[in-house]
Amino acid sequence: MSSAPDLVRPRREALLVVLSMSASALLLLLYVRALSSRLPPSEFGLAGSLLSVLLAASLPFGAIQAAIARSVAARREAGDEKGEAQALAGGARLAFRTAGISVLVLGAGWLVVDLASGASGAGRLPVSLAQGLSLALSGGALALYHGALGTLLGRRNLLPFALAAVAEPALRIVLLRALDTFGGGATEAVAVCIPTAGGIGALVLRRAARAGDSAPIPLALRHALALAAFGVAAYSAPLLADALLDDPDEIGRFFAATHVSRFLVTLPLPFAMAIVRRTAERRAAGLSPAPPFWTTAAFLVVTFVWILANLAAFPGWFSFLLIEPARYPEVAPQLLPLGIGSALYGLLLLPLFLGISLEKRSVLRLAAGTGAALLCFAFLGPSSPRAIVLAWDGVALAALAAGAILAISWLRGPPHG
Repeated sequence: MSSAPDLVRPRREALLVVLSMSASALLLLLYVRALSSRLPPSEFGLAGSLLSVLLAASLPFGAIQAAIARSVAARREAGDEKGEAQALAGGARLAFRTAGISVLVLGAGWLVVDLASGASGAGRLPVSLAQGLSLALSGGALALYHGALGTLLGRRNLLPFALAAVAEPALRIVLLRALDTFGGGATEAVAVCIPTAGGIGALVLRRAARAGDSAPIPLALRHALALAAFGVAAYSAPLLADALLDDPDEIGRFFAATHVSRFLVTLPLPFAMAIVRRTAERRAAGLSPAPPFWTTAAFLVVTFVWILANLAAFPGWFSFLLIEPARYPEVAPQLLPLGIGSALYGLLLLPLFLGISLEKRSVLRLAAGTGAALLCFAFLGPSSPRAIVLAWDGVALAALAAGAILAISWLRGPPHG
């Protein structure tokens, strides 16, 4: 029979994950606001595009976090402390390998896009080789950091996880302030994550990998691809603007409006990470993950309704989170439509992470369909901010409806089904 501490501990751990990741999201919001203060609109638009690429590239590492959580929970439930340590070491080594792959993929992707734009006659991208290398290294640093978070999330003591989650964005803000002394544009401002995320990630993973022999961590490639496809869709609004709009200042203004929207997309991420751990623990114990999932979903729906109602009634309240209102007066009408789409994409994170935790194949079809729909619009859609927002919102609504149907079917099955 379970004791009271055994029932309370998982809830306290989930609360610590949510609070630390929420604090991290708030610090990242302040970091982007600091970017808007130091960069002109055109440079801010470039910074927005780079951040969107990095966010989309780092989301697939949620699959590593889920894989580590499943392996550790199974060994913990069996009372295998040695196997638990081996699973954490195996997760650390997996994160190191995927970080290297991330650098290669981002570097090769930038090179292909640059060469393709030159071959098409549109001219090479206004990004130097050093800036492309900086983007690739930033992606690798964030990959190390997210791998470290996944390793720390699997430990019994979650305090190091909370400290790492808060320390990285806080150090990023400090370095951005120091960068003001030396100057630098959008790429340099985004690249401050290389020493912060890369340093924390390498330190944590190196220590975990040396803790003992490692056990292989089964990682389903389809889950990583699913989160990559979701990231492309959820953070595509500024990228669509960059591709479809001609005026650099208009792109910068559009990204200013998507700043709050990006915050709303990432708001459920801490809750999704908590669901990963709780689902793994409950499955290992033969319990259904339905109660924590539906409780979390209901809380987030109420939270988003409250935020959107305030955004509709008092848009000026949100301006301090974004930018100085005097510099970007045109963004206010776009805040609510972007906010609605962002809330839908944010809620979609819950069924995605649930499906990954339950090892469901249909997760990839859901995310791939979402990304493909927006990719088609990028090639065929009209070039106006309003059309971009409507397409982005419409795809989010359809994807969330499909995700809710899938989640219901998954949770009706047996815990190990």
